[in-house]
Amino acid sequence: MSNLNDTIATAMAAAQALTQNAQNAAGAVVTTANTNTAVAPAGTPGTPMSLEDSINGMAVDTFLKLKFEGIYVKEDATPFTELKVRLRGSDIAYHKAVRFGNPATYRRSYDGVREARSGKPWAEVVAQAMAADPKCTGDYDAYDLPFTLTADMVSMLKPGTVLVPAGAVVGYSTAITAGKATKAFIKNVIMPLGKHNLIEGVVKLDKKSTDKGKWGILDFGDITNWKLVTDDVQQAA
Repeated sequence: MSNLNDTIATAMAAAQALTQNAQNAAGAVVTTANTNTAVAPAGTPGTPMSLEDSINGMAVDTFLKLKFEGIYVKEDATPFTELKVRLRGSDIAYHKAVRFGNPATYRRSYDGVREARSGKPWAEVVAQAMAADPKCTGDYDAYDLPFTLTADMVSMLKPGTVLVPAGAVVGYSTAITAGKATKAFIKNVIMPLGKHNLIEGVVKLDKKSTDKGKWGILDFGDITNWKLVTDDVQQAA
């Protein structure tokens, strides 16, 4: 028990240092994410959780599942390669996440202080994850993106079956490997077109592979792939 406690204590110190160093090194990026993209963390650090905290996260009809073979939804095996969607930048939720174990377990924090579901200190949660899994190197930047479909998602295996209709909201929670692409999307597309404006475009499957495995993330394309929904423009920037 003593060895385990020592391991957790060591990991907690490392997690706290890692979080602090990341915040110091990327302070401008974090500030931009929290202000320029209107991504508000849950509550105020050190305060009791509020009703607003209880509804933090995406209000979606279903979630997208990204794999090397395709974009999947629900329990259907149709491998979609692209989706026509709308998105408002101010609806994107920035948070910290940690992944550990096999199969993978995920934990998240919207304020960097407490874990979203349990309310436990975030540094403690990260430390326990690092102690439980030697491959876990700490937390990472993650995003929740709620896309509104502009076209039906129709099953290729069950002709005529609409899996998710146009107008429904599908959620995409970024994995550890998708943070860089999502940050670039926010910087190069969301911000120039206006963080409060509704934009429309196509997201595609981006296949990734290394000697360690294969996976998929979303490719947002550049700013030419997106356009303002002109009847909903709220601000230019």
